[in-house]
Amino acid sequence: MDLVSIPTFQPRMKVLNREQALAIHTAALEILEKTGFKMEHPEARGMLCDAGCRVLDGDWLQMPACLVDDALRSAPRQIVLYSQDGTRAMPLADNQPFYGTGSDATFTLDLETGQRRRTVLEDVARFARLVDGLENMAFAMSMANPQDVPVADI
Repeated sequence: MDLVSIPTFQPRMKVLNREQALAIHTAALEILEKTGFKMEHPEARGMLCDAGCRVLDGDWLQMPACLVDDALRSAPRQIVLYSQDGTRAMPLADNQPFYGTGSDATFTLDLETGQRRRTVLEDVARFARLVDGLENMAFAMSMANPQDVPVADI
């Protein structure tokens, strides 16, 4: 679909009202600040500490609410994602929704046997072909972690 043909008005479904969304945001800030979170990656942990997070215990950090607020204020209001060939693909602006797949399934339902099993590389290829054929899907994430590919190659 050409970007010019995307309608300027898209109906939006609202699940939460403003007060409910604010309550979730406030609770998340409280969890980050009081309970904290585990950060095992040493470089990321160092960056977070340099930014103002406190080490609670080893790799357990607490994040002041002001860091989250500063990050949200500094985030751009719009960005454009490009396709692999460099063409403009998804302008993330003006509440324009784009739909795509989730990522990193470790299991799949085998279409021939009906059984749940670990995903393999061929499943990833099938998923990609399926998503490519669905006109309302704007992007595809990795979709699976195939067991028949060494982790170093992923």
